[in-house]
Amino acid sequence: MSAVDRLSNADGQPAAPQKPASRRERGLGLLDKSPIFWSVGAYRLSERLLGAATKRPFNQVVDLIPGGASVTDLCCGPADLYTKHLRSKSCRYVGLDFNGHFRRALRREGVDYRFIRLPDDPIPPADYVVMCSSFYHFRACEDSLLERMRAAAAQRVIIAEPTSNLTNHSFRPLGRIANLLTKPGVGRHDFRHDSATFAALAQRHNAIELHTDPDGHHAIAVFRGTR
Repeated sequence: MSAVDRLSNADGQPAAPQKPASRRERGLGLLDKSPIFWSVGAYRLSERLLGAATKRPFNQVVDLIPGGASVTDLCCGPADLYTKHLRSKSCRYVGLDFNGHFRRALRREGVDYRFIRLPDDPIPPADYVVMCSSFYHFRACEDSLLERMRAAAAQRVIIAEPTSNLTNHSFRPLGRIANLLTKPGVGRHDFRHDSATFAALAQRHNAIELHTDPDGHHAIAVFRGTR
């Protein structure tokens, strides 16, 4: 193909130059997200401040995934599920997120970290398809997204979700601040599941396991894969 062919469209007319994707479209915007999501360091600092409340569901999810399994981790954030847990179990891992800052940092650490724009982009197939603490972003399309996750999973889909959140605090100013601090730059962030709505989701899609912690902060639902 000549240079002229490459610069022409199907009608033989000069093709318009392709506009480069903006920083926001590449997940690198700053004004559209909370500072917590500006860097891996900021995110992990927030995790340390929250302490055991963030570690507990990760540990439970890891227990559900056998060593050597392939794992697709949707909305993976800084890929802690892999770097702190699944790497030592020799799992084959793909982490996917919209956050370009996380993607750059984790790829430098050798993580197979890819860009995804859910709910529309294809979900890479794996034995286990996982999403931790992010399913609430997709309230408007949660049923169709869950079925797509099941179609990509050969074994199981695991969804871990917070069910007690500061965003729903009775002191409304605190709830608004917490909501702003958890804005990731994509998806809905003004809704959170509680125990009842998450249990209803699990029931609608015939979950084979539903785990809740004693203090009601988190719940985990496990579904059969259909791939």
